[in-house]
Order: sequence, then structure tokens, then C-alpha cells
Amino acid sequence: VTPLPLAVVAALGMTAPVYVTLLGAFFFREKIGPGAWLALGLGAAGSATIIFAGQTSPFASVDGNAIAWAAALLAPLTYAIVVALLKHHSTREDPAAMTMGQSLLAAIFAFPLALGAWPEITPKIAGLGTLIGLLGAVGFLLLINGLRRLPVSIFAVLDYTALIWAGLLGFFFFAEIPGPQLWIGGTLIITACILNSRRAVEPQAAS
Repeated sequence: VTPLPLAVVAALGMTAPVYVTLLGAFFFREKIGPGAWLALGLGAAGSATIIFAGQTSPFASVDGNAIAWAAALLAPLTYAIVVALLKHHSTREDPAAMTMGQSLLAAIFAFPLALGAWPEITPKIAGLGTLIGLLGAVGFLLLINGLRRLPVSIFAVLDYTALIWAGLLGFFFFAEIPGPQLWIGGTLIITACILNSRRAVEPQAAS
């Protein structure tokens, strides 16, 4: 994130739902019909509107940091692989056990970063760190339970709503006034979610 504009990282991150949908079709034999591609396209269009509308192209000032570009390009792909693996194991493993396993692996990877000088741990930092851990664990449990009940192609489009939540949280916590691009893009994303919810209900009704 540091060497690249945040809008660039967000834009590249929004390719994750496409990867998730393709992995779902390849590994879980999920059918990707015109409705799925339409919902995915609407979600992508809504995300692009939120990220790019009302400003000059964020790609104009990007430097040639190869490591930063590689990280930004690979992050959505690795995220999609994680979602596919979670979907694969969600029907056989307990969500709490999977959350613990994910946390332990994250701790192992992050441990080398903790070997340097430690910052001063104030009560505020300790409280915020605890809150981040709590919200992360709750979010992961919800993610696993959602993947247990939904095809990954439907989950992929719901993932686009993160940009809407980011805009609303920015308003409540940082007094950031959402621009018209959030409402236009949010409308497209919500439309995509409605189409996806109909796709999720129709197979159940047919059965």
C-alpha cells in the first residue's frame, strides 16, 4: 500500500471477486451463467465508479516499484484462493477451528516483523489492538458460515459491498462526506447483490 496510491490498490483489489468466481467454476463446478456475469459486471462497474469517479486517474502518478506492483497484483489472487480453500473445508471443519488455524498461521508469518524495536504500548493502542483482533475473528467466523451456505460466485459479488461500508464508516468515524460517486456506485453494487440473491433463491425453490 505504501508505495502506491490507495485508489490503485483498491482498484486492483476489486479483481478478487472475478478470481473467486472463476475458481468456483473450476474447483466446485459452479455454473456461471449470464446472470452471474451480469451481477459481477455491475459490481465491478459500481466499484470502479466509487474508486475513479470525480478524480484524475490514480495510475498517472504511480512509480515503477516492482515489489509494490507484484504485491498489489497478487493480493487479490491469494485472497481468492483463500476463499476457495475456506469453501472447500467449510462443510467438514468447525468454523472456530478454522479461525484458530488462520490466526496461528498469520502469527507465524508476522513473527519476524516483531523482532525489531517495539513501540510504546499505551492503553489506547492496546485497546484498539484487542478490538481489531475481536472484529477480525468475528468477521472470519461470519465469512466461513457464509461460504458454507452460498456458492462462491454469489459470495464474490457480495464482497463488493466492502466499498460501501468503507464509505459509510468514513462518514461516521472521520466525518468524510460521501460524494455522488458512492451513491451511484453503491446503487450498482446493491443491484448486483439483488440479482445474486435471486440466483441464490431460485435453485432452492426449484428443488
